[in-house]
Amino acid sequence: MKTRALLLIGVFLLVVALLPIGTSGVLLAGREAAVNVASSTGSMISGTDAPSKNWYFAAGSTTGTTTTFITVANTGSQQATVDITYCTSAGQVAGPTLTVGAGTSSTVNVADSMPDQDAGAIINSSQPVIAKRTISEETDVESNLGASSLSETLYFADGVTDGGFHTSLALLNPGGAQVTVTAEYGTQEGSSSKNYNVPSGSMKLLDLSTEVGVNWGVTTKLESTGPIAAERIITSDSGVFSVTQGLASDSKKWYFPPVTTQTGFDQWLVVWNDGDSDANTTISYCMEDGSVVVHDLTCASKSRYTLSVANQAGADKKCSILVESDDPVVCELPSYWNNRQAGSISGGSTQLAKEFYVPGDTVGSDCEEWICLANFGSSAADISLSAATSEGTKTRSYSVPRTGCKIVNVNQDLLSSGEVYYVKATSSSDFLASGALFYGEAPTPPPPPPP
Repeated sequence: MKTRALLLIGVFLLVVALLPIGTSGVLLAGREAAVNVASSTGSMISGTDAPSKNWYFAAGSTTGTTTTFITVANTGSQQATVDITYCTSAGQVAGPTLTVGAGTSSTVNVADSMPDQDAGAIINSSQPVIAKRTISEETDVESNLGASSLSETLYFADGVTDGGFHTSLALLNPGGAQVTVTAEYGTQEGSSSKNYNVPSGSMKLLDLSTEVGVNWGVTTKLESTGPIAAERIITSDSGVFSVTQGLASDSKKWYFPPVTTQTGFDQWLVVWNDGDSDANTTISYCMEDGSVVVHDLTCASKSRYTLSVANQAGADKKCSILVESDDPVVCELPSYWNNRQAGSISGGSTQLAKEFYVPGDTVGSDCEEWICLANFGSSAADISLSAATSEGTKTRSYSVPRTGCKIVNVNQDLLSSGEVYYVKATSSSDFLASGALFYGEAPTPPPPPPP
């Protein structure tokens, strides 16, 4: 996939702003890091409250210098048999079958089956698992959790096709019949729509510079005649590389895990009102100590707003974010670091849970993993982290204040070096958990676990 783009976030009725991208949930103050995050590559990675037997990745590529790896982690107590099927523009291609032991993970190089091709993937497992995909292009890396369900409606709040930035969409139809996908694009000058046919078992790539032209900040709403998965790929010539799953709905409430506004990191909150009426929103920045900074925003109909977290929450802060609205809106969180040469974009969550699973990686001198915890409740939450690793299970507990947050360094607190298959976070209270991965250089696949 030869698209490369950063992110332009515009404000339809206010200003159009070219935004940086960075990672949610990073803090390095007060210690010497194994990876210099300020000059690293990496990505935010969502947690899931429900391992699944089915996972979908609309995007993936092995063309040119691009590599794609898929890692399946078995969070259960029984061995899992996992079938991978690749989807190209020409249809499905059978991939490998993996045997993944309980509490371990297994990684495949997509190029082993699909050299020099763009391909999405379908993961079918005999047991509930979590699936992560890592795409590397030279030194740019993006890791993402797959979609565990399909949808007929998907939203993307961001996109840009200007000045060395490129945005594309990958549409995946894993069903048995062709679907027609209608894309409604929104720009500063209004909206337009186009229809696309996606054959059964195939993946379709759309270059937004072709679809809507250049110099456009773009929102996208997809409506399909059948269930699909879709991802947005935003890259830039300067090195940013972000792949984001589409959001299945707008919502009156959005939750985001903790972010940092310390020097070197730029965090932005995007609020998009696709509705026909103005939306009155309240944005709460929940600090590490439990204090809350609140801002109100009226979002005009069919408008998108970009908010600097540092300007609203303050510089050198760590905070989670809650967006509440009287009408449904769509929210995303672009983040950047490394002089805007690296970054990631994450969609918000519409619900909390008492249990989350976050994919891991091979941590050590070239990779750091962080777990980001947010407690939006009215009482303190005791949250336990249990990491399934090549060195056995590593466990540690943390107390997070009411309306507070905490960012945990896995390398420092759980495993300094080795393979982290996944991290399980649990609490008796509802909370939110996600991860962030930073690499000193592009990762290589880990060795398989011992039998």
